[in-house]
Amino acid sequence: MKEDQLDDFYEALTDTIGVLEKSAEQKNAQIRDLNSQISSKDAQMNTLQEQLDESLKLQNSIVVLGMKLDKNVYSVTMYLLIAGVLVLAGFVFLLYKRSLSVTHRTKKDYEELKAEYETHKKNALERYTKMNMELHQTRLELKKGSIKS
Repeated sequence: MKEDQLDDFYEALTDTIGVLEKSAEQKNAQIRDLNSQISSKDAQMNTLQEQLDESLKLQNSIVVLGMKLDKNVYSVTMYLLIAGVLVLAGFVFLLYKRSLSVTHRTKKDYEELKAEYETHKKNALERYTKMNMELHQTRLELKKGSIKS
């Protein structure tokens, strides 16, 4: 090969290497740009995910007496309160029923005792009256006996 050809070849090779380096540098710049876009999109996506999570949290919560409660916790609490009230109502009903049966039994016993007392009172009055009559007849007989003698 001749020196001219060698110089032309070297120039062509240098130009080609320069173009390739320039192209590689452009591609590296483009990659850096795309990486920065990806990073900004990731940051934006994280921000949106946080906002979505917060929105879902707000949507799934309820404010009761100034406290934020999850709706599931609120539901369980309300069901427990209702169950507690029902158990308490059942207990009060059983106490009422027991007291009512004791009251009916006591009234029945009272009526029986009252009837027994009235019978006893009537019998005692009859006995007293009968004894008075016998006493009076005995006195009359004694008076007649003492008058005749």
